[in-house]
Amino acid sequence: MVEHFTVKTREKVALHVDVYHPKMDPRATLLVLHGMAEHKGRYKELCTYLADRGFKVYIYDQRGCGETQVLDFPKGMIAYQHGWELLEEDANQMLGLIHARHDDLPQFLLGHSMGSLLARSVASTKKEDLAGVILSGTPKNPGTMGAVGKRIAGLINFFGDKKKPSPFLSEMLFKNHNERFEPKRTSYDWLSRDDERVDDYVSDEYCGFICPPSFYYDLISGAQKAWRQKTCDHTSKNLPFLFLSGTDDPVGGYGQGVKEAKKAYQDAGVKRVTVQMYTGARHEVFNEINRKEVFQDVENWMDEAIIGWEG
Repeated sequence: MVEHFTVKTREKVALHVDVYHPKMDPRATLLVLHGMAEHKGRYKELCTYLADRGFKVYIYDQRGCGETQVLDFPKGMIAYQHGWELLEEDANQMLGLIHARHDDLPQFLLGHSMGSLLARSVASTKKEDLAGVILSGTPKNPGTMGAVGKRIAGLINFFGDKKKPSPFLSEMLFKNHNERFEPKRTSYDWLSRDDERVDDYVSDEYCGFICPPSFYYDLISGAQKAWRQKTCDHTSKNLPFLFLSGTDDPVGGYGQGVKEAKKAYQDAGVKRVTVQMYTGARHEVFNEINRKEVFQDVENWMDEAIIGWEG
C-alpha cells in the first residue's frame, strides 16, 4: 500500500511524501532522496520491490520538483538564497519524522545523484541515528570547473532574472554527458541503456527541465560541501556506506569519482565503505536494464547492515 501525505517545513513549504508500506511488520525504514530535475514517481519500482521485502520506504518530492512547488518559483528553483541548506533541513526533518514513528527500527538513507550529495552532507551530522547510507550515481568532485561554474551562476543570479531558466548554465554543466554514446538516440542516452526508461524521462514534463541560475549555484555548493574532506571527517566512523555506480556513468567520471569518494571516507577512518560497480551501466542504475540485480544488491546490503546495527 502506498500512502500519500504532506509535511510542512518551518517556512510552510508542503513537501509531498509517499510511503510504501510492507504487508508484514517492517524490519527497517528507508528514506530516498531523488536527483535533480526529476521526482519521486520515478522510484516506484525500487520502492515497491523493497516494501515487498519488509522495508518501509519513504520518498518525497524535493523543493522545485514534482508536486513540491515553492511559491511562484519555476521548476527547479529552491529559494532565492541558501537553497542547499534548506534541502538539508528538509532531509533532516524527514529523518526526524521517520525516527519518531519508528524509533525501534534501523533507519537507512538512500540518495541518487544530487540526492547522494545531499545524503553525504546529512550523514556527516548523524552520529548514531542511521544504520547505513546508500549512494547511487554520486557525482565526481566538481573541482576547478565547479568553482568556475558556481562563480558564473552567482553572477547570472545576481545581475539577471533569478527565476528565469538558464540554458547557458545547463549546457555548460551537462553538455559532455552524452558524448561517449553512439549512435545518439536522444539527448539523455547517458541516463540508461533501457530505451523505454529514457523515453519516459524525455516525455515527462517534470523531468529534464532547465533550472534557474540559483539552482545551479545551490547544486555546485552542495557538491563542493559533499566533497570537502571535513564532511567525511565529521561522519561517524561506524556508519556503513554503499556506493552504486555504472562504469559508463559520466556524472561519476566513469567510475573514477566513486573510487575517489571511497578513498576520502577511508582516509577519514570510516570503516565500512563498499563500492558496487556495474559494467556498462550508465547514470541511473535503478532504471537500468539490470535494475533487478541492483535492487537485490541493495536489499542484501541492508540485510547485512541490520545485523551490524542490531549487534
